[in-house]
Amino acid sequence: MNNKISASQLRAIIITSALGMEILILPIVVKSLQELIIILASGFLFGIVPLFSDISINDSRILCIIYSVKNILVSALMAKIMSDVIGNVLHNDIGEIRTLLFIALTAGYCAYKGFEPMARTAQMFFWFIVIGTLYVYLMSVPDIRLNNISLSYDIRRAASSLLMGLVINTGEIIVLTKHYAEGSKKTTLVSVILSLLLSLFICFTVMGRLGTRGMENTAYPLFEIMYAADLPGMFIKRQEAIFISLWLVSSFLSLFVYVTTAADYMSKLDIKRNTAVLWLIVLVFLLSFFYDGSTAPVAAYCMLQVIGGILTVLIIPLIYIFGRKKR
Repeated sequence: MNNKISASQLRAIIITSALGMEILILPIVVKSLQELIIILASGFLFGIVPLFSDISINDSRILCIIYSVKNILVSALMAKIMSDVIGNVLHNDIGEIRTLLFIALTAGYCAYKGFEPMARTAQMFFWFIVIGTLYVYLMSVPDIRLNNISLSYDIRRAASSLLMGLVINTGEIIVLTKHYAEGSKKTTLVSVILSLLLSLFICFTVMGRLGTRGMENTAYPLFEIMYAADLPGMFIKRQEAIFISLWLVSSFLSLFVYVTTAADYMSKLDIKRNTAVLWLIVLVFLLSFFYDGSTAPVAAYCMLQVIGGILTVLIIPLIYIFGRKKR
């Protein structure tokens, strides 16, 4: 394995990741259509900066430390959110300890295998995830009620909406995959646009089906559509379990990006890679398990992505852009 990935594999990672945490979180945090568009538009801009930056994390010990710490914290919160979804939506008979341990071990195994196998996995599942997810929400389009779409917008939320674009982790994925990706900027840019359009469509469908009040009264609005969707030709009893499983695969792929790159960065800090993987398994499990829950995991995840993303997605890549121009 040479740990180099193709343009098609990077496209699969970007789009499947967008169909993971982003489409889960956006219906929880947005209040109106305008706010959704602003968040997605700013997410696109935050993705442009790393795309045209010459940042190379592996060549700097300081950057390896910064991004390793950020990746570990993000991975722990993602594991907590995924565990909560599995316990409350998919299967409530599985204990939290076993769920978190399974997530941490799976992520650690992926980190052990390296980035290229993870990218191949994303490429293999790409069409299953995209077609399966689109099928559910396309079947829900006739049930959209336009009067459920809120058009009111508080201008005071404009700044926070712009910053919430950092929750769209496309920009961070581009930063983290710079060392591995082979392909043109145009292909990556098209992948970013497609991922944001898919997120817009899915979130618009959720808003149109549930309305603002319905989204506020539901822990995970995304999955309500899966429960209620009337899918022609389906002969299975629990159709929602299949599509929630597709969402879990997408979320796992996004988690794998953070954990696998963290293992590589830690190996640049004179830590043996196998030892780094073991540390990652332990840290992701312990941090997610002992998270006190004083702030909801989704809110904590958004806060970390915004505060940490200002540094890792915006400031550091901009420094490399202006540093190149100066040279």
